[in-house]
Amino acid sequence: MLPKITLVFDRKKNRKVEACVYYKGKRRYLTTGISVPEGATFKDGLVGGCHTAPTLNKVLSTATNILMGQLQEQVQKDKFDLSAFSLVLAFNTESFKEWALTRCDTMNLRPGTRSHYKNIIMRFAEKGIRDFSDITTLKMQKAVDSLSKEITPPTLRSYHTVYMGFIRAAKTARLISSLPDGVKLPKGKSKDISYLTREELAMVEGLELEGRVADARDMFLFACYTGLAYSDLTKIKKEDIVFVEGKPYIIDKRKKTQSRYKLRLLPKAMEILERHGFNLELMTNSTANHDLEKVTAKMVGFRKHLTMHVGRHTFATLALSAGVRIETVSRMLAHSDIKTTQIYAKVLQKDVDEGFDILEKI
Repeated sequence: MLPKITLVFDRKKNRKVEACVYYKGKRRYLTTGISVPEGATFKDGLVGGCHTAPTLNKVLSTATNILMGQLQEQVQKDKFDLSAFSLVLAFNTESFKEWALTRCDTMNLRPGTRSHYKNIIMRFAEKGIRDFSDITTLKMQKAVDSLSKEITPPTLRSYHTVYMGFIRAAKTARLISSLPDGVKLPKGKSKDISYLTREELAMVEGLELEGRVADARDMFLFACYTGLAYSDLTKIKKEDIVFVEGKPYIIDKRKKTQSRYKLRLLPKAMEILERHGFNLELMTNSTANHDLEKVTAKMVGFRKHLTMHVGRHTFATLALSAGVRIETVSRMLAHSDIKTTQIYAKVLQKDVDEGFDILEKI
C-alpha cells in the first residue's frame, strides 16, 4: 500500500488548505500557505469563485507535485516514512517582489487590504528591494531612508511592519537565511493634515502642463472636487454615472472600507472625466505622487507637498469652510466614523487660532 496524498480544506475552521499524506491509518498534515477567500469555493482540490483562483490553484498544484516527487523517492527506496514528507513553497518565482505579490493572492485578505499590501511591496521594490539577495540590513535601511522623504513616520512604520511580515515568511520558507536586523525607523508623529486653500487650488488649475504631469494634475484636481481617494477615483467608469433630475451622481462603495456613498459630480469634476474619456486610471498612485512633485516645483513660493490624498483633504476642508455641516461632509467622504471627519474641523480651527495670533501682533 502506497501513501495517499490529498488536499484538505477548512480542517480547523480557518478556511486554510492543507496537504494530507495518509499511510497505514496515520496522517501527516502540511501547510500549503493557501487561505480560501470568503465567498470562494473549494471542490475536488480546486479553488473557485474568486479572481485569485488561478494563482491559488497553481500553488496547490505545485504543492501536490512536490509531495508526489517525495513519494516517488520513497517508492524507489521501498521505504515509507510520513515524517520525511515536507512542503516548502517558493511559488516558482525568481524574485522576492514576485514571490511576495503571489503570496498576497494566497492570503485571505479583503480586496482593499490586498491592494494596500501589494502597493507596499511595489514601493519597496522601487527603492531597490526586488530580489531575495536584496534583503539585507544595508539595502533595507537605504529603502527606509528613501521612503521617509515621501511618507510620514507613522505610515512608514506601518509599511515596514507589513513588509517584514513577508520577509519573515520568506525565511520560514527557507528562501532567505537571515532577517535584516537593526533597521532604524524615523521617530515622530504625523504631520498636520495638508490641504489647499481656494487660492492655492486656483494656482494649480492655472498651470500650463503637458503629458503625464498634466494627467497627474487632473487626477489630483478630481480628488479635490470629489473627495475620492486614489483607489476609488481610478475605478470609475462611464456606466457608473447616473443622472438624477439632470445632475450626475456616482453611487458606489469605497474600496478601502466598503462604505457606501452617493456623490454628486461637480461641473469641474465632470469636465475632467470627459477630457479623459471617463477613465482616470492613468498611472499608479506612486507615479501620480511623483509627478505631483513636478507640479509643486512650478509653483513659485509654494511649500506644500502635493499628493493624491492631499486632494481628498482639500475637498473636506473646503466643504467645511464653505459651511457644509460636518455630518454631511462625513457622508460625502464615506467615513465610517465621524471622528475621522472631525480631524479636518480641528485643522480649520487651528488656522483660525493662528490668524488671531497674527492679529495680536498688529
